[in-house]
Amino acid sequence: MVLDRPDKSSLIGYGGLRVKKLKEKLGVKDVTVITYVDLLVKKRRIKGALEKLNTILNHLKNPIEKRVLQNYVKKLLEAELRYPPRTIPCLEKTDIVVPVAYSGGVDSTATLYLLWRLGLKPIALTVDPGPFIIPDDIKERIVKATKKLNLEHHFIKPKESFDEVINAALEGKVIPCSLCYPILIKTMYEWVKNKGMSLIFFGDLLSTSYSSIMFIDDYRVIRVNLPGALSLTKFDTKFISSKVLNETTDHIYGCPLLREAFRRHRWAKFIAYGRVLRETRAGILEPMEALRYIKKIDKAYYSYFTKYFRNP
Repeated sequence: MVLDRPDKSSLIGYGGLRVKKLKEKLGVKDVTVITYVDLLVKKRRIKGALEKLNTILNHLKNPIEKRVLQNYVKKLLEAELRYPPRTIPCLEKTDIVVPVAYSGGVDSTATLYLLWRLGLKPIALTVDPGPFIIPDDIKERIVKATKKLNLEHHFIKPKESFDEVINAALEGKVIPCSLCYPILIKTMYEWVKNKGMSLIFFGDLLSTSYSSIMFIDDYRVIRVNLPGALSLTKFDTKFISSKVLNETTDHIYGCPLLREAFRRHRWAKFIAYGRVLRETRAGILEPMEALRYIKKIDKAYYSYFTKYFRNP
C-alpha cells in the first residue's frame, strides 16, 4: 500500500513495468497496488451505502426483503469495509430467490457470483431484443455461466419494438444507449413485479454510496447496484467473475449496435470517451485500462457484428 496516486505511479513504473517484473519474480498471476487515499474513499462509499441500506431497512415490512438485505447484503458490505483482504462471509444457504439483471459481462457476472457465494439463490434475467444487443457469442457465455453455477436463467423479450432505437442510432440521431437502457430496465422491473417480487440486483459500478441502493417508486421495487455499493473497481469485477467465466475479457466497449454507431458517426465516440473518463475519475478504471477502452472505441471494433446491419 502507498499513500496516493503519484506514489502508486512511481512504484508500478511506466506501463506497469515494475509490477510486471515483480509478478514474474514472485511467480504470481496478479499484484495489486492500493493507495491509502483510494482506500479511504472506498470505505466512505461503503459507509454511505450502509447508511442508505439502514434507512430502507427501517421502512421495510416485507420479511423476505428484510432478511436478504439485513442478513446477507449488509454483512457483505460490512465485510468489504475490512478490505484488504477481501472476504465473503460464510452464511446460511437459503432458497430465497433474488433476481439479477445479467448481461454476461464481468460486472453482472461478479454480482451473480457474490450473491451465489453468500448463500442466496440468484435468478439471472437477460433482456434479449435481438443480436444487435445480445449477439450469439454473448448468449453462449450467459448460458455457460449460469449452468456452471446451476442457476435459473431467463431470456426476456421486451414488449417494445427496437426499430426506432436501431434507426435512430444508425442515422446518427442519438446514442442508442439513451433509448435502449430505459427499455431494458423497464422490462426487468416489470418482470420482477409480475412475479410478485420487489428486489432486483444490478452490476452497475458507477452508482456508488447513497446512489447504489434505491427504491423505484413506479414499480415498488428496491434496486441494489451491488458492485457500486461495495465500491468495486473493474479489476475487482474481472477477478471475481473469472471464477465463473474462465476466460480473458477483451476491452470491447458496448453492444454491436453501439459499435456500429461509432463506425458510422464519429461524434458518437466522444460520448463513449466521456463515460470511460467518468469511470477513470471515479477510480473504477486505471488510466492504462481506460486507454485500452478508448483505443477500441476509436477503432470502432465490432468484429463480425456488421452482418447484423444493412448497408454497413
